[in-house]
Amino acid sequence: MTAYVFPGQGSQFPGMGKDRYDADSNARIWFEHANDLLGFKLTDIMFSGTEADLKQTNVTQPAIFLHSVVKAKVLGDAFQPAMVAGHSLGEFSALAAADAIDFEDALQLVHIRATEMQKCCEQVPGTMAAVIGLPDPRWGEAGRACVVLKPGLAADEAELLDFMAARLARYKVPKSVVFRPSLPISAAGKILKRELRDEYVA
Repeated sequence: MTAYVFPGQGSQFPGMGKDRYDADSNARIWFEHANDLLGFKLTDIMFSGTEADLKQTNVTQPAIFLHSVVKAKVLGDAFQPAMVAGHSLGEFSALAAADAIDFEDALQLVHIRATEMQKCCEQVPGTMAAVIGLPDPRWGEAGRACVVLKPGLAADEAELLDFMAARLARYKVPKSVVFRPSLPISAAGKILKRELRDEYVA
């Protein structure tokens, strides 16, 4: 049995997809189709953009989606998974790769999602935070948001919890917020959530 799991935000890298674009005419068709649907050259940023360019949420999410789905599409008949799954954004990639949703519809959904998230980032400047699960005597596990504020910004726990409660489904709102000077990051730029969780559980 073969399962494909598609990644979420944080798996982007400069040059992503360029090797596939250069080597495979079918891949080029998918990439250019995406450019046409979006109305801008996403591939220019994917292939030649900097890490900072690719960290912009409105770029990151469609770029990862496109890279993931194209890799599946060019496999053709060799792509025969028994199941697919995805982490966060990767759920859209999984659905599109498995033809459970049209590529065009999925890309537009990802684009809208990313654009709205980017607006939130600009309205309330900060940094990407990590939400981890901690043992809780009542709930079994409760979410805690670990936040690093950009220099010059100020916020308190109540303010952030109110902000999230007004915009998220109730089950997605963390039970607490802690402010940190930094988050543990891997060499690939991903937040090390397990290491972070261990700090609070120990």
